[in-house]
Amino acid sequence: MRRTLRLWLPIVQVLLAVTLTGSNFIRQHSTQTASWRDPDRQFCDALNAPAALVRFFLLKGVDYWLPNHSWIDFSIETIVYFGLVGLLWYSVGIELGGSEGRKPSALVSRIRLGGLADAVLVCFGLCIALTSLLVLRQFGAVTSYPIILSIPYFVWGAALVLFYARDLKKRLTGATEKTVINQQ
Repeated sequence: MRRTLRLWLPIVQVLLAVTLTGSNFIRQHSTQTASWRDPDRQFCDALNAPAALVRFFLLKGVDYWLPNHSWIDFSIETIVYFGLVGLLWYSVGIELGGSEGRKPSALVSRIRLGGLADAVLVCFGLCIALTSLLVLRQFGAVTSYPIILSIPYFVWGAALVLFYARDLKKRLTGATEKTVINQQ
């Protein structure tokens, strides 16, 4: 079951992202309507909020350091984004298959600096949760459409914060308990 989840979850999600992104590229766009405003792109980004946020930061970095390179932007919008989506859902499959109940994270527990990784993932979750507030206001007035789009961003952010903050708390309290025991 675990290996099946790790294999099929990223494949299905990448195929869904390719389908939604391809649908967005096929759609006719004018100078008055931006491609990122279309529902297929919006739902793809909401479903894959962590990957979409990383893609956003990559695009901003490329635009700052290498302006007017549309082929790099296109590569990040497609190849890099689909890789990030696959990596995101592969790691979700590992976490779902490897951390049952009260066990710590299956991914972060294998890292030497697990506490730092937990803290970074908590901060990243907060960024995604804050992004949900920006999604609410991206079309101007708050209506049902931006509310529906902002919910997955908030859920992703809250899940990351709650899951990795729990592990971070266990690491910090476990370290202080070991210190107290050693001092006695």
